[in-house]
Amino acid sequence: MVIDGKEIAEDIKTQLREKIRALKNPPELFALVVGENSVTEKFIASKKKFAEAIGVLFHIERFSADADSAF
Repeated sequence: MVIDGKEIAEDIKTQLREKIRALKNPPELFALVVGENSVTEKFIASKKKFAEAIGVLFHIERFSADADSAF
């Protein structure tokens, strides 16, 4: 038996997209990024790409590495 991971992933993505389209209000995903890190940037980019592919609104809020946790 051969399992095609890419085909399975596309099927899941299609199912999610259809379920999200059926919602009255699309879900939103927020990413809070503190500081600068190339690995983090790649991770955030992949999450953004997937969210947009399935119809989820994606927001990024960036903070400097020396940001204070108190608002």
